[in-house]
Amino acid sequence: SVSAFLLNRSSDLLVLILKLTALCIAIYKYSLFTLRQTEDLKQEQKLMKLQLLQSQINPHFLFNSLNNIYALVYTKNDIAPDALLKLSDMLRYVTDFGQQEKVSLDKELAYIQNYIDFQILRFGPNEHITYQNQFDSQAYSIAPMLLQPFVENCFTHSDLTTNPEGFVHIRLEVKDAKLVFQTENSIALSHSHQEHQKGSSVGIDNVEQRLHLYYPDEHSLTMEEENGVYKVKLIIDLR
Repeated sequence: SVSAFLLNRSSDLLVLILKLTALCIAIYKYSLFTLRQTEDLKQEQKLMKLQLLQSQINPHFLFNSLNNIYALVYTKNDIAPDALLKLSDMLRYVTDFGQQEKVSLDKELAYIQNYIDFQILRFGPNEHITYQNQFDSQAYSIAPMLLQPFVENCFTHSDLTTNPEGFVHIRLEVKDAKLVFQTENSIALSHSHQEHQKGSSVGIDNVEQRLHLYYPDEHSLTMEEENGVYKVKLIIDLR
């Protein structure tokens, strides 16, 4: 009969709809599984890259610092023991916190202060070396060893040893979770921007890659040379 035929057709249509629904659910679940695997793989690759970049910090930092200590010892400088103690404090920070994903901003700034004190021991007291930091009372965290390469470059490429008016100025400010870090250092007029960047490539390339991994859309970095002054400005959203 017509009714029986329609009923059978309805049953067949219902079965087809159920099968299609089951297929769609299966495809959706597989897509989620594939997407999750892809995201997990991306996260794992990011972590591996970060670990590689962080592992590069230690030998680069240690090599440069030991060179400084060697120069002091070679010239029989009386400040060599104090410099060695400062280096010991810095190495303790690197080994204890250098491989962590984030550290407190207080710890990072204490490390920066130690590094600057280390350089002042090398160059001697100098009113043209300044460091200022100002931030609100909130507790912030930051990727470790992110600022030190810029500070290191200030001293490495400055003309402090040849120019009585040579200078290094470092300033950091944090307000409402926005970190603004700026450095300025005088350079010899014969020392070009390209030479400065070339000499800084290992540490700065490392920092730039880590910035893109840790703060992909939450930072800006400018580096420029103007009239014998090299300037760096780094802004990071710490939220």
